[in-house]
Amino acid sequence: MSDLVGLKKLLDKLDAVSENAQDVLFKSMKKAAGFVKDDARLRVPFKTGDLRRRIHDKTEKTEDGVQSIVSVSSEYGAYVEFGTGPRGEENHEGISPELNPHYSQTGWMIPASAMSEKDAEEYGLGIAKKDGRVIGFYTKGMPARPFMYPALKDNEDQINKNIAKDLKKAIKEAAK
Repeated sequence: MSDLVGLKKLLDKLDAVSENAQDVLFKSMKKAAGFVKDDARLRVPFKTGDLRRRIHDKTEKTEDGVQSIVSVSSEYGAYVEFGTGPRGEENHEGISPELNPHYSQTGWMIPASAMSEKDAEEYGLGIAKKDGRVIGFYTKGMPARPFMYPALKDNEDQINKNIAKDLKKAIKEAAK
């Protein structure tokens, strides 16, 4: 009979772990998403903070468990991540191997009012002048400068270890 009492106690503890597991997983996933967001912000290749500020994370409970999403709300975040034009197609190392972006094959002009000549030079843009006055900037695109995918991929093993550690800790506490 004492074996059944012990079994009942174990089953009760396992039920408690099951109820608590989604909460523990939620907290652990939220922490992981925040870590990926922070790492992606550090990897943004530009000096301005606009793109960094537009990287967000969201964690929510779903019917199947817990889901975390790290995303960019900037119109140009994808252009930085994947590159643009012929230069992007030539150099897109570091983007997700599961993606196959299609790149425009023609160059384009950017109005002179869009940025300073100094910024255009830093971005590697050509400078179009007429009568000594800047009338615009031209480009055949820019290489990919991935910051989102590497922030996840380079930390994937550590994230999985941290989540497993958090769940094991919750199981041990419930089993006491």
